[in-house]
Amino acid sequence: MEQTQVPHQVENMRAKEAARYLSCGVSTIWLWVKQGKIKAYKLSDRVTILRRSELDEFINGGAV
Repeated sequence: MEQTQVPHQVENMRAKEAARYLSCGVSTIWLWVKQGKIKAYKLSDRVTILRRSELDEFINGGAV
């Protein structure tokens, strides 16, 4: 399976990209969203994004 890197200059990411960026599973991303630890933005019924700047703040110990 080929791995693709998420460019660090990309501001908005889908859950799969965010999981790759944070080295965790997609289910963990959705758990953190449900728990309010990170914020997700719903663009449509099938598209939800997360902001890289907020993910960075989360992993550096800040509350989002």
